[in-house]
Amino acid sequence: MLYAQFKELQAIHCINHLLTRRISDIDVQGERDVVLERLAETHRRCLEKAGMPAAKLVRANQVHGHNSVIVAEPQILPVPHTDGLITRTRGLPLGIYVADCCPVYIVDPVQPAIALVHAGRKGMEQEIVGKTVDTMKTAFGSNPADMSVFLGPCIHGDHYEVDIPQKLIAQCHALGITKVTDSGKCTACLPSDYYSYRMEKGKTGRMLAVLMLN
Repeated sequence: MLYAQFKELQAIHCINHLLTRRISDIDVQGERDVVLERLAETHRRCLEKAGMPAAKLVRANQVHGHNSVIVAEPQILPVPHTDGLITRTRGLPLGIYVADCCPVYIVDPVQPAIALVHAGRKGMEQEIVGKTVDTMKTAFGSNPADMSVFLGPCIHGDHYEVDIPQKLIAQCHALGITKVTDSGKCTACLPSDYYSYRMEKGKTGRMLAVLMLN
């Protein structure tokens, strides 16, 4: 299977989602933008197969920061200077690239509203998830108690100086989010399934995480 879907998110019927896997027959030894171009067509097919319109995909121009932006319509270019995307627009897929950093899927089914966050060490330390939740509270009236958060595959403490999922879970609980689930999958431990920037010394591909409000 070229992409994964997670039962915890599938149980939330107002959304659709995916995370692409390692694509074994595509050469990922090259510069990031070149590799992403090689992966683009397969990623597009994954979205379409999962029932999401690839032509409307909004992507973040990730900078390992703490900024999250509300988007309401498709954009050709990645949203600049941001590592998180937020929307209430139905049928608008949000996308981020990861290869050890954590894809954080945030769903408020009550409003409804969603956010997709790229959280590496820097973003986690700058509390990007908390800032994203604050934006959803201010803009949409979201209540953290209503939210569900899912942490996708990322590097874990056995292969990194910081256990990013553990820290993110603690931050979510401090925000009042009780429904937090970690995939439990470490990208560095599963090279046949996922790309790992650290284990492959930077010469690797990227998984595409996508979240959409139905």
